[in-house]
Amino acid sequence: MATQMVDQLLESARELLGSEDYLGARVLINQTLALDPFDGKLWNYRSIAHLKLGYPELAFTDAARGVQLLDDKLAKTTLSVDDRNDSVFLKLDILYSCLLAAESLNSFETALHFIRRLLTNTHLLNAEARRTLLEKKALFEAKTNEIRNKFIGQSNSLGVSVDYIINLGTMRVTKYPWDDFEPFCTENDIENQLKELNTMLEPIAPKLMVAQM
Repeated sequence: MATQMVDQLLESARELLGSEDYLGARVLINQTLALDPFDGKLWNYRSIAHLKLGYPELAFTDAARGVQLLDDKLAKTTLSVDDRNDSVFLKLDILYSCLLAAESLNSFETALHFIRRLLTNTHLLNAEARRTLLEKKALFEAKTNEIRNKFIGQSNSLGVSVDYIINLGTMRVTKYPWDDFEPFCTENDIENQLKELNTMLEPIAPKLMVAQM
């Protein structure tokens, strides 16, 4: 039943993505993740929505989570041949989402890391995809060298540019058009929260203990 609901929600989310209603798509994808938080495909779809909304930092986080889930899945020896093949191609899609998010963040070293991971599977890529990756690789290597040379040129006698470090330390606080906070909770997270809560209660109610139901 849950699988059927996920499929229905995801199909509706795809339609909203196609009509450029990215906030609406995000709402539906969140609902699918609440039903199945261990499906890397769903994290990839939310990564796409976040990138379209202009939040590459969230897009990268989602895509990286998807890669982690696919890595864990592919490490299993019980997968059928079809399931393994589907997972491999899905992983390529999610790696590309990581690349696009890193590019949007101007994190060229990170983007190069994912390009290298994609190119290790060059036999699974079509000619256009390979050409695009090689073009991006050359561009990001040039940008990385430019940044490195600029840093060297700005370095003082100590080998450090104070102005450059100040710029690196500038943080941007982003306000999102939604209010919900959606942590990815695991059993360990819940256990740690209960442990902290019981520690706080101990001085005032030593006989009281909160337990997970």
